[in-house]
Amino acid sequence: MTGLSRDIVATVAYYDAMDFPLTGFEIWKYLMATGEEKDRVSLEVVLATLETEEIKKRLVSDRGWYAVRGREDLFDKRWTRERRSEIKMKRIQKLAQVLRWVPFVRMVALTGSVAMKNTKRDSDWDMLISVRAGHIWMGRVLVTGVLHLIGKRRWGTHHRDRACLNFWITSESLEITLKDWFSSHEYTTLVPVYGAHEYRRFRMANSWITRFRPQYRPTTLVSRWCVMDRWYIRVVRDIGEIVLGDKWFEKKLGEMQKKKIEANPKTKWAGSLIVANDSALLFLPKPRGPKIFEKFKHRVSEIEAMV
Repeated sequence: MTGLSRDIVATVAYYDAMDFPLTGFEIWKYLMATGEEKDRVSLEVVLATLETEEIKKRLVSDRGWYAVRGREDLFDKRWTRERRSEIKMKRIQKLAQVLRWVPFVRMVALTGSVAMKNTKRDSDWDMLISVRAGHIWMGRVLVTGVLHLIGKRRWGTHHRDRACLNFWITSESLEITLKDWFSSHEYTTLVPVYGAHEYRRFRMANSWITRFRPQYRPTTLVSRWCVMDRWYIRVVRDIGEIVLGDKWFEKKLGEMQKKKIEANPKTKWAGSLIVANDSALLFLPKPRGPKIFEKFKHRVSEIEAMV
């Protein structure tokens, strides 16, 4: 296969590992750079390449989506999951309208299956929260407390349609430190639901993604799900940040939460990815990235055996 054809097939295969067929536009947008070439290509060129016999031998299309041959069942699955994701996003948008009042919060964004419109009925809502630098521990306490009070925090066996607060960053630590194929996917498909300005800064801080996906660029556009800030909401937040911004209190909260995190047995699981410091909090006891990559390699091997 040519370089572009190889990248197109690899991109479809990678998302096949997540049971997610792609449109022609999504193939162009999420295109993976598997070789030495890291240059951008036009949408027109990608769409034209999808019509070549080289691609048609390996991929099948239906209703504008493309999948690996033999995986036609994904088309109906995407149709169902996409409609379900729309329903969940409406609920998440309402939640963002609440969280924008919380002191220190600068951005609320969705990652995972809901963000890529591939959610299951019982899925939770993976969230990335950005807070004001120097106040990550207080921000975490406040957001967690608010979500718990309104019954939208994931805990115990309560998963469905609840917020999973597995990633926290600050306004001065927007660059993602884990740079791999899965991270490049996760933060390309990220959907901001509050904090348009912070989201634009986040995009600029993570230009490393172009090493994996050349089409990625900073943008001034935000999702239609992103709720607006208001001057009176900023006033309430500012007052809260003055009242709750004591550095001594922040330090004590940090010490308490670090001890609790270190005592959690999940931090000792093989392959777990746990980060807990004043710049970032990451809770991934069972990271999906390695499993997805193994499925991806297996799928590519199957595709190569097709011809």
